[in-house]
Order: sequence, then structure tokens, then C-alpha cells
Amino acid sequence: MLPDFLKIKTKFTDVMNKFMKTLINQEPLLKGVSKARHFEGDIISGVSQDGYKDESKYQDFKSEFKIDKDDLIKKGPRLFIENCEIVAKEMREAAAKAMIDKINQVTEETGNIVDGKGKRFSFELFMEMLDKYPMEFDENKNPIMPTVIVSPAIALRVKEELPVWETNPVYKNQLDNLIERKRKDWNDRESYRKLVD
Repeated sequence: MLPDFLKIKTKFTDVMNKFMKTLINQEPLLKGVSKARHFEGDIISGVSQDGYKDESKYQDFKSEFKIDKDDLIKKGPRLFIENCEIVAKEMREAAAKAMIDKINQVTEETGNIVDGKGKRFSFELFMEMLDKYPMEFDENKNPIMPTVIVSPAIALRVKEELPVWETNPVYKNQLDNLIERKRKDWNDRESYRKLVD
């Protein structure tokens, strides 16, 4: 019987798991999401800033690959890396889809949807979106602008229009007023939270 190199296998598994996590977290949508480790249970729950309560079961994101021993002899560790890249891509896509599905579900339930009804994306729709979002502020009270998920076509339009919107004094004034109102709401929420704590 051949010896089993447990220490080497454990070290290799740790390295491969870290590599996989790095590849999976390359998905832009997943980069900005905070993560927490849970050691028991099968349900996650939370309450949003505006009081929306949500509870859902954990979801599995899995993929698998099989390695042919002849391929392993030919390619060596490179074979694991190639397969990890394929698996990570599948898991990134599954996790991003699950996140978008969850966002769609929550926005439907809370009514936080901006429907352009087929109209072209505009500054007015952009402002309507920002208005529905409970904005956060950093330690210097600067706004932390939300991540907005849109189709590639709308993303291209926003990229083209944003410089124009930023130089328009009427639009700038409207945005400044909205941010100031959101800052006041945030200050009120923070004050209440401190009183409750």
C-alpha cells in the first residue's frame, strides 16, 4: 500500500481553496458584499435600515471536476489551476445570479423599483433611483454612493451621460439637495441608533 501524505494534501487543499476564493471574488458584484462566517444553522435573516425583515435558507453553489491521472502526469499542478478557473467561473455566475434574483425579490416586496416604462434612461430616472436608496455616509459625512445594477446598454448610457449631468448646474443643485436630505435622514437614523444602543 502506498503512503498517504496527509500534511502535503492538507497544505495543497488549503492553497487551492484560497486560490478558488480569490477567483470567485473577482466577480465585481461579489467584491462589494460583506461576508460573515456562520458555523451552524440553515437560515440567514436580517433587517434593513428601513425595517424590512428577510429570512432565507442558505444556498449551495457547487461545481465539480474530475482529473484523469494521465492528464495529471502530463500537466501536473497546472491541471488543477485550469480546472479551478472553470469551476470558479461557474460559481461566480451562480452566486451573482442568486444575488440578482434576491435583489429582485426584495425590491418587488418592498416596492423599491424604478420602472422607466420603456423610456430612455435619464437624469430624472437616476434621481428617482437615488431617492429610493437609504444613503450611507462616511466618517467625514461624505455620501457613499450606491452600487447600481443595470443592463450593459444602460451602463454605457450612464457612462456617456454622467459627465454631462455633473456639469449641468440645475442637475448638480438637484443632486446636492437630495444628498443633503439623505444626510439629514442618516443623521436621524444614527442618532436614534445611538440612543437605542
